[in-house]
Amino acid sequence: MRVFSLVFIGCQDSFKEPVYSMPSEYQPLKIGAWYVYDVDSIIYDDFTQPITIDSINFQLKEEITDTFTDQTGRLNFKLERSKRFYNDSIVFDSLTWELTDVWYITQDGNNIQRVEENNRFVSLLYPIKNNTVWDGNAYNFMDSWDYTYLKMEEPFDIYSNTVTVNQFLFDDPLVFYQLYEEVYAKGIGLVNKIKIDVESQDYLSNPNIPVLNRIEKGSKYFQRLNDYYIP
Repeated sequence: MRVFSLVFIGCQDSFKEPVYSMPSEYQPLKIGAWYVYDVDSIIYDDFTQPITIDSINFQLKEEITDTFTDQTGRLNFKLERSKRFYNDSIVFDSLTWELTDVWYITQDGNNIQRVEENNRFVSLLYPIKNNTVWDGNAYNFMDSWDYTYLKMEEPFDIYSNTVTVNQFLFDDPLVFYQLYEEVYAKGIGLVNKIKIDVESQDYLSNPNIPVLNRIEKGSKYFQRLNDYYIP
């Protein structure tokens, strides 16, 4: 009996439930925390010939400045967003920040949501593990998008432990290419964001050339963390 008990206990220990990271580990929420991002925005306009390509470079600062509890009892963090635009004659550090938006981050149980221009998105959902799928647009009126965790605990750039949220990917090799993706670093927060939504009707003469190499219309947005502070 004694031997059986030891074996049984050993089997119990080997079947422990896995421990998953919480969304708050990949998106710390503290008053006074701030993040500065380098942003490149490219717009393709097919109303002109040749096609007009406008590039805008700026820095975006997101700062958690306050908290409040909403009518449902959820804790919300006020997120003040400021920008300063690149100038050939003045370095970024010499430019002043201009407040452009006030958004909110909601901690709803184990999940984290962002309210952007009155649209609520489910940014991170428990459990954080590869292939977890959820509707990021569950609380707004947009089409349903299946967000998916990828590359859990893999390095990205200088960050050793990250998780990628694939928000949307549509790759039509003839006409459209769309990619929406965010990368979060453990203990830090959002470190990279990509939004690509482009198209090209020139597929008859160039059917073997990817849409990204013959863009006629749309936009590309790249946001990468430059500096941050978490108290």
